[in-house]
Amino acid sequence: MSSFDAEKVTKEDTWDGENDEGTYYRTEITRVLYDGALFYQYRSQSTADIGGASGFEHTAEFGKTGCFSKEDKRFLIVTSKSVRGTQATGKVVGGGHKIKIDLEAEWKKYIETGEVVDER
Repeated sequence: MSSFDAEKVTKEDTWDGENDEGTYYRTEITRVLYDGALFYQYRSQSTADIGGASGFEHTAEFGKTGCFSKEDKRFLIVTSKSVRGTQATGKVVGGGHKIKIDLEAEWKKYIETGEVVDER
């Protein structure tokens, strides 16, 4: 197995939405690639309709190291937040927790199994 080179890691953030009979479904996806090949992705989903909103949203960024906060592509920090609300209150994004993902470990899983790690 070749060694992990963090400089070959890139990240893409996308989303997809669909309206189905008055309910809107949104999926946010963060894809992490190694030398152009997808090896890890994180998804969150939320819905909204006349009765309110529910689900989760997320943001993702590479870790930071050192006093100058240099980007560290060995880690992905995902902040997941709950979405809830009613027509009266509107969409409320609350709370949230951070997840630190070891990208080298996820890349090794991908190399061993050939399967993309897909977290939700």
